[in-house]
Parts: sequence; structure tokens; C-alpha cells
Amino acid sequence: MDTTCNDIVIAISIKIDEVFGGKYSLYTDDNKQDMKVPCFFIRNFDFSTNKFFDNRYEKNYMFEMTFFTEDKDKSFKNNDVKENLNHILEYLQVKDSVIRCHNFECKEIEGILICTFKYKFIVIKQKEAEPFMQILNQKYTTRK
Repeated sequence: MDTTCNDIVIAISIKIDEVFGGKYSLYTDDNKQDMKVPCFFIRNFDFSTNKFFDNRYEKNYMFEMTFFTEDKDKSFKNNDVKENLNHILEYLQVKDSVIRCHNFECKEIEGILICTFKYKFIVIKQKEAEPFMQILNQKYTTRK
């Protein structure tokens, strides 16, 4: 089975919980009314797939992760979090494989840390087995 967007989001969530010790809430929906700060919002905002050769496809997932902190020194806390995220997200275990993060970028806007990053990898789609030919009749002649 293919790796899906939800598989990647789950793997990111698990990794963040492990590294930060479960002290941050994680959200995948933009329902900011019920959020508990400090927290992360994770969302996939772009997906593409390109055919390579035969049954090989390249999948590209662009993510945005937003971090809200309640610390008074927001910039100092955001710097610490972005360094950790860069290290955490570089290689991600998803199902039976490891995928690598590309184009990791962060910016801070009014005390809110916004990071964007991409995961791209090759998948092989299984082909349906075609039935074998049962009998082959061939006529041939020889030249003299």
C-alpha cells in the first residue's frame, strides 16, 4: 500500500510528541477556538504526483507547520523550536520506509513560527497480472 498524506501527518505527530515529551498539543484542523497554547498546527497544502517510468511515480507533499507559544520571549522559544524541527523532520519513518525532508524554511510573524517543508519520494504501483498466452502457433519458412 502507498504512503498517504495522513500517514505522514501521523508520523510527524508521533515524532514531535517523542522529542518534545508530549508538552505541546497537535492539531490538524484550523479550529483555533478550542486550541490550547502552546501548540502546533500541521496541514498539507499542496500535493502532486508525476509519472516517471512504467509503474514508478514521484509524490510531492508540501506541509505547513505553525507553532504558537505562550512564552514571554517568543522569539527565543521559536528559535529553539525551529532548530529542533529541522532536525526532527529531516528523516521521517513512515510505515516501512524512511522519507527525507526538502526545502525546510521557517519564518516568524508576530511571534508565531511558520515552517514549510516538502517530502518527495518515489512509489511503485503494483501492476495487475496479465494472463499468459496459452498456445502460440507460429508459421515459418526457411530460405534456401
